[in-house]
Amino acid sequence: MKGIASTNVKDGPMSTEEPRNPSAPETEPSEAGTLAGKKPIPSWIWWLALGVAILMSFVFQSWMAGRRLEATRRQEIARGVQATASTLTFLVLDRNSQRKLRDAVDGIARAGNYNVVTIADAKGNVLASTDRRLATTKVPGLSSAPLEARVDTAPGRYVVTAAIALGGTNSIGALRVELIRP
Repeated sequence: MKGIASTNVKDGPMSTEEPRNPSAPETEPSEAGTLAGKKPIPSWIWWLALGVAILMSFVFQSWMAGRRLEATRRQEIARGVQATASTLTFLVLDRNSQRKLRDAVDGIARAGNYNVVTIADAKGNVLASTDRRLATTKVPGLSSAPLEARVDTAPGRYVVTAAIALGGTNSIGALRVELIRP
């Protein structure tokens, strides 16, 4: 009779069985990492994926270490320039010390291994510089030097600017140094 479910004594009087298609292949329970009826993924692929993941983690760690080193280098350069700027207060206040200022910028350049050292007043007028082309010019960025040293990167070099302050917050000048990036 069609439309009536067949009963299976083993499962109980109300269970229904789906008719089996004799031409369909039988699938066995799958192993880990395979899909039912699909070929298993070869173990060398699993090892390859694991190796690539480990390699990528080492590359990422190396990249992060480089970034931390660069940040530390920038911070130490800024601290050195900030400390140097704080020692220049009396030289900037003494308007009759052009020779002392020139000697100071030359000494700072030698001691810090800087390429260019520039000292300016609060208006941005260059008082002394190792770059003689800047003598008696006005550099706009130096008139608003930050109290905390700021490190900018230019192609292949660092440019560090710090205020020369009197009493902590009263800017009376600026110090700018340039050095080649390692």
